[in-house]
Amino acid sequence: MSERNTKALSCFLGFLIFSIIVLIIVSVGNFYVLNKIIKSNANTLTEQKIPVEKDITEANQTVEENKILEDGFMVLKSDDKIVRVGLESGSVESLFPDGYELLGFHSYNNDSKYFFLKQGADIFKFNYENQQLEKIDIIIHDYVEILPSADQDFKFIISDYSKSIEAIGMFDSFVLNQSYLYDARINETQEISGFESLGCKIFDSKNKKVYSWNCGEGVVGALPIKEFNFTGQELKIHELRDQINDSSEFQIFKNNNQVFVFNKTINKIFVANLLEDNFELTEYFFSDDAWTEFEALNVGNVYSIVIDYSQNKLFFGLKDGLLIMNFVNNEIKDSMLEKEENLYGNFIFIYDQAVYFKKNVREVNGEITSQIFKFDLNTKNKKLVASLKSSEEITILH
Repeated sequence: MSERNTKALSCFLGFLIFSIIVLIIVSVGNFYVLNKIIKSNANTLTEQKIPVEKDITEANQTVEENKILEDGFMVLKSDDKIVRVGLESGSVESLFPDGYELLGFHSYNNDSKYFFLKQGADIFKFNYENQQLEKIDIIIHDYVEILPSADQDFKFIISDYSKSIEAIGMFDSFVLNQSYLYDARINETQEISGFESLGCKIFDSKNKKVYSWNCGEGVVGALPIKEFNFTGQELKIHELRDQINDSSEFQIFKNNNQVFVFNKTINKIFVANLLEDNFELTEYFFSDDAWTEFEALNVGNVYSIVIDYSQNKLFFGLKDGLLIMNFVNNEIKDSMLEKEENLYGNFIFIYDQAVYFKKNVREVNGEITSQIFKFDLNTKNKKLVASLKSSEEITILH
């Protein structure tokens, strides 16, 4: 072999050996890098278990919260906070975010999932089911009234008022600025005209009507019921005396879309559903024995009336107790009085074969405590569900 060929072979072998060494180094490096990646991914997967466990905890909390919603709850104002009280457990939980004022609608049996909050001159819709807060595109002033629909749980009338210079006795008076029809599903407002407000109102959103009548403690001249449209036009006056055929003065109590026409000296109770076309009064009359029992009770003022058609019972909230009357085919057969001194029963709610009522108690230190009771209609047992300091009812939901 020539010297030239020997040098060429040596160069080739040197290059081959160098390439093999480089290949080995690269392979080792790739293995090291790949191993680091695998370990890094393994660590990442291990770290991701914590959020998963957190999600499980949050899911459990959601299940417990949903259980409260399914079991029913009431909403109360206590110590300037709005709280949710479980009807079964009596558990008390804060409902709204801090920094907002509740604009209340005192409709005890309203099933709507929406509440209205105020912050400065802004008003917000709050959905308690998904905890979403959404601003409504209107400006509010000194006082806002929220009137929920009796037949569509997403429709409301929002009325904005300013304080008047003139006061009525010890109370401030207000002047209406503007009323709005509000659809909570799409967060949309529509200006409407005001209408004469006689005190109590029922809003029929499907037919675009509002019913209004005189009400309040001690008001006996409640009739007639007036019917208005959204332009403020008085459509009709429902005197109802033609159906009652009695010239006596009557009180009217409302519960959802129903009204109860009552005079404690007359042995009949009249019930009407205001959402029915040309609504008519249904008469419930006392049997002779039941009327004798009722007169003997000397019930005094009646603060509220509720009917439960599923169990054929009428409930009267009284000053010192709850009167429960059983009826068959519109005839009131008998009654029982669940005594509770100083009840002033203007807060009655029927839920799952039980009746709930609220009693305010003045403590020795002068503070007011609201006690929520449950009376089981099957066992006839009464229990204290919750006791809250300085509370007022806002609404009940279930």
